[in-house]
Parts: sequence; C-alpha cells; structure tokens
Amino acid sequence: MKNKKSVIALIISAALIITIIFSAGYIVKEAEHDCTGHDCPICANIWTFVHRMQALGFFCAILLLALIGVYKHKFISLLRTEFEHGSTLVNLKIKLSC
Repeated sequence: MKNKKSVIALIISAALIITIIFSAGYIVKEAEHDCTGHDCPICANIWTFVHRMQALGFFCAILLLALIGVYKHKFISLLRTEFEHGSTLVNLKIKLSC
C-alpha cells in the first residue's frame, strides 16, 4: 500500500513539474507578443501563471513552517539526547592506534 502511494505521489509531482516547465516555456515564447489590448488572452495567461506561481511559493513556505512546527519537538529532543550522551571516540569505539 505504501509503495502504491509513493508511485501516485511521484506521478502527481512529475505532472506538476512538467506543467510548470511547459507553462514557463509558453510565457517565455509569448513574452514579446503583439498585444491586442484590454482583453488580450495571452496577457491573461501570463497573469494567471505568474499569480499561480506566487501562490504556490506561498503555499510551500506555509507548508515548510507547518512541518517545522510539527517536527520541532522531535528535532530538539534528538539534539538534546546527542548532547547529553555525547559522541566521544570511546563511545563510538574508534581505535586511534596505528
């Protein structure tokens, strides 16, 4: 079941990346178009792409902050355990003689 979820997540991620790449290519291609004025469909597409990328960036930032908030206690407890026990060469059983 976990493998199936991983495959689905990979397919969705790949589709999102391909969509972003093709959209960016379209924007680059049409950046110097002959604008028809107020209701230009190409300008509307460019505007939509730019604002969706801004929203995606904002969503990723919020998601990162949420993940930091959720896993902060695990990270801090891991660091605290490491500092309390300490990793010495004796604990790691490293021999220094030649």
